[in-house]
Amino acid sequence: MQETEAILTESKAVDTLLNEGAIFTVEARGLLRLFGKKSIRIHIKQPYLGTLLLISKEYLKIHLDETKLAESAYQNSYMLVPENAKRIALIVSYAILNNRLKIKLFSTLLAKWLMWRINPGKLFKVMTIVVMISNVASFTNSIRLIQAFRMMKPKEESLSRDSTGV
Repeated sequence: MQETEAILTESKAVDTLLNEGAIFTVEARGLLRLFGKKSIRIHIKQPYLGTLLLISKEYLKIHLDETKLAESAYQNSYMLVPENAKRIALIVSYAILNNRLKIKLFSTLLAKWLMWRINPGKLFKVMTIVVMISNVASFTNSIRLIQAFRMMKPKEESLSRDSTGV
Protein backbone atom coordinates (compact mmCIF):
# COMPACT_ATOMS: atom_id res chain seq x y z
CA MET A 1 0.00 0.00 0.00
CA GLN A 2 2.82 2.40 0.84
CA GLU A 3 4.46 1.70 -2.50
CA THR A 4 1.34 2.70 -4.46
CA GLU A 5 0.96 5.82 -2.32
CA ALA A 6 4.58 6.76 -3.06
CA ILE A 7 4.03 6.24 -6.79
CA LEU A 8 0.83 8.29 -6.67
CA THR A 9 2.60 11.11 -4.80
CA GLU A 10 5.46 11.07 -7.30
CA SER A 11 3.00 11.14 -10.20
CA LYS A 12 1.20 14.14 -8.70
CA ALA A 13 4.52 15.94 -8.21
CA VAL A 14 5.51 15.34 -11.83
CA ASP A 15 2.10 16.50 -13.08
CA THR A 16 2.35 19.67 -10.99
CA LEU A 17 5.85 20.35 -12.29
CA LEU A 18 4.73 19.85 -15.90
CA ASN A 19 1.60 21.99 -15.54
CA GLU A 20 2.95 24.82 -13.42
CA GLY A 21 6.65 24.80 -14.25
CA ALA A 22 9.40 25.75 -11.84
CA ILE A 23 10.85 29.00 -10.56
CA PHE A 24 14.48 29.72 -9.83
CA THR A 25 16.14 32.92 -8.71
CA VAL A 26 19.19 34.80 -9.92
CA GLU A 27 20.93 37.43 -7.86
CA ALA A 28 20.18 40.96 -9.07
CA ARG A 29 23.11 43.24 -9.80
CA GLY A 30 23.75 46.77 -10.98
CA LEU A 31 20.79 49.10 -11.30
CA LEU A 32 18.28 46.52 -10.10
CA ARG A 33 20.27 46.10 -6.89
CA LEU A 34 20.48 49.86 -6.53
CA PHE A 35 16.68 50.12 -6.68
CA GLY A 36 16.27 47.51 -3.93
CA LYS A 37 15.66 44.37 -5.99
CA LYS A 38 17.75 41.59 -4.44
CA SER A 39 16.89 38.74 -6.81
CA ILE A 40 15.18 38.04 -10.13
CA ARG A 41 12.63 35.21 -10.31
CA ILE A 42 12.69 33.21 -13.53
CA HIS A 43 9.81 30.90 -14.37
CA ILE A 44 10.45 27.89 -16.62
CA LYS A 45 7.41 26.09 -18.05
CA GLN A 46 7.08 22.97 -20.16
CA PRO A 47 8.52 23.83 -23.59
CA TYR A 48 6.48 23.81 -26.76
CA LEU A 49 7.53 21.34 -29.46
CA GLY A 50 9.41 24.06 -31.36
CA THR A 51 11.38 24.95 -28.25
CA LEU A 52 12.02 21.27 -27.56
CA LEU A 53 13.37 20.94 -31.11
CA LEU A 54 15.79 23.85 -30.59
CA ILE A 55 16.90 22.48 -27.22
CA SER A 56 17.48 19.05 -28.77
CA LYS A 57 19.53 20.52 -31.63
CA GLU A 58 21.80 22.34 -29.17
CA TYR A 59 22.05 19.29 -26.94
CA LEU A 60 23.30 17.20 -29.88
CA LYS A 61 26.14 19.70 -30.42
CA ILE A 62 27.51 19.17 -26.90
CA HIS A 63 30.90 17.48 -27.01
CA LEU A 64 31.40 15.00 -24.19
CA ASP A 65 33.92 12.21 -24.42
CA GLU A 66 33.37 9.92 -21.42
CA THR A 67 36.64 8.07 -21.99
CA LYS A 68 38.72 11.25 -21.76
CA LEU A 69 36.72 12.37 -18.76
CA ALA A 70 37.31 9.04 -16.99
CA GLU A 71 41.07 9.20 -17.58
CA SER A 72 41.59 12.49 -15.81
CA ALA A 73 38.29 13.86 -14.62
CA TYR A 74 39.62 16.99 -12.99
CA GLN A 75 41.86 18.18 -15.83
CA ASN A 76 39.50 17.19 -18.64
CA SER A 77 36.46 18.75 -16.96
CA TYR A 78 38.02 22.16 -17.52
CA MET A 79 38.35 21.33 -21.20
CA LEU A 80 34.55 20.97 -21.38
CA VAL A 81 33.89 24.53 -20.23
CA PRO A 82 35.01 26.51 -23.30
CA GLU A 83 33.32 24.08 -25.68
CA ASN A 84 29.99 23.82 -23.92
CA ALA A 85 29.35 26.71 -21.49
CA LYS A 86 27.75 28.96 -24.09
CA ARG A 87 25.73 26.09 -25.49
CA ILE A 88 24.33 25.15 -22.07
CA ALA A 89 23.46 28.80 -21.36
CA LEU A 90 21.70 28.91 -24.74
CA ILE A 91 19.68 25.80 -23.87
CA VAL A 92 18.59 27.42 -20.60
CA SER A 93 17.68 30.64 -22.44
CA TYR A 94 15.53 28.64 -24.91
CA ALA A 95 13.72 27.00 -21.99
CA ILE A 96 13.13 30.35 -20.28
CA LEU A 97 11.89 32.19 -23.37
CA ASN A 98 9.82 29.28 -24.84
CA ASN A 99 8.49 31.36 -27.75
CA ARG A 100 9.73 31.42 -31.35
CA LEU A 101 9.92 35.21 -31.67
CA LYS A 102 11.40 35.73 -28.21
CA ILE A 103 13.99 33.04 -28.88
CA LYS A 104 15.01 34.61 -32.19
CA LEU A 105 15.28 38.08 -30.68
CA PHE A 106 16.61 37.51 -27.18
CA SER A 107 18.10 34.01 -26.73
CA THR A 108 21.71 35.00 -27.45
CA LEU A 109 21.48 38.07 -25.24
CA LEU A 110 19.84 36.10 -22.41
CA ALA A 111 22.44 33.32 -22.73
CA LYS A 112 25.27 35.85 -22.38
CA TRP A 113 23.52 37.42 -19.38
CA LEU A 114 23.04 34.00 -17.75
CA MET A 115 26.71 33.12 -18.22
CA TRP A 116 27.62 35.93 -15.83
CA ARG A 117 24.79 35.32 -13.36
CA ILE A 118 24.62 31.54 -12.82
CA ASN A 119 27.26 29.50 -11.05
CA PRO A 120 27.83 25.80 -11.93
CA GLY A 121 25.77 24.55 -8.97
CA LYS A 122 22.76 26.63 -9.92
CA LEU A 123 23.25 25.67 -13.58
CA PHE A 124 23.07 21.99 -12.60
CA LYS A 125 19.78 22.60 -10.74
CA VAL A 126 18.32 24.60 -13.65
CA MET A 127 19.36 21.97 -16.22
CA THR A 128 17.75 19.29 -14.04
CA ILE A 129 14.53 21.31 -14.12
CA VAL A 130 14.79 21.80 -17.90
CA VAL A 131 15.28 18.07 -18.49
CA MET A 132 12.38 17.14 -16.20
CA ILE A 133 10.02 19.77 -17.59
CA SER A 134 10.86 19.00 -21.22
CA ASN A 135 8.80 15.81 -20.89
CA VAL A 136 10.63 14.04 -23.70
CA ALA A 137 9.09 10.78 -22.47
CA SER A 138 5.62 11.89 -23.60
CA PHE A 139 7.00 12.87 -27.00
CA THR A 140 8.74 9.50 -27.30
CA ASN A 141 5.52 7.70 -26.32
CA SER A 142 3.67 9.65 -29.02
CA ILE A 143 6.19 8.43 -31.58
CA ARG A 144 5.77 4.86 -30.32
CA LEU A 145 2.00 5.19 -30.63
CA ILE A 146 2.34 6.38 -34.21
CA GLN A 147 4.67 3.47 -34.94
CA ALA A 148 2.09 1.05 -33.51
CA PHE A 149 -0.52 2.43 -35.89
CA ARG A 150 1.91 2.02 -38.77
CA MET A 151 2.23 -1.68 -38.00
CA MET A 152 -1.08 -2.11 -39.78
CA LYS A 153 0.46 -0.68 -42.95
CA PRO A 154 1.18 -3.38 -45.56
CA LYS A 155 4.81 -4.16 -46.19
CA GLU A 156 6.47 -2.81 -49.35
CA GLU A 157 7.32 -6.32 -50.45
CA SER A 158 3.71 -7.50 -50.61
CA LEU A 159 2.63 -4.34 -52.43
CA SER A 160 5.21 -4.80 -55.18
CA ARG A 161 4.12 -8.42 -55.70
CA ASP A 162 0.47 -7.41 -56.06
CA SER A 163 1.18 -4.67 -58.60
CA THR A 164 3.17 -6.99 -60.89
CA GLY A 165 0.50 -9.66 -60.73
CA VAL A 166 2.87 -12.33 -59.44
